[in-house]
Amino acid sequence: MDTGVGACYCGMCRRWGGGPLLAVDCGTSVRLTGEEHVGVFASSKWAERGFCKQCGSHLFYRLKQNGQYICQWACSTSMRSWSSITRCP
Repeated sequence: MDTGVGACYCGMCRRWGGGPLLAVDCGTSVRLTGEEHVGVFASSKWAERGFCKQCGSHLFYRLKQNGQYICQWACSTSMRSWSSITRCP
């Protein structure tokens, strides 16, 4: 798994979060818990974006072609796992 950390300054990321997206490449083996709290929308022809249904915080974008997750840096508990999304702080 590529454990790269990066930043995206594209227009969509800046509109979505008010600044650059600081993210971790989590690959395709992401396991989500609390999925009932996660909303997803098609943000482009090639990606979907996930957000918290309770507070609207952005969580990840997922590439449609291969299911690769690019996870918001603050939400990633490690390079290989995802924190449980059951309530907002």
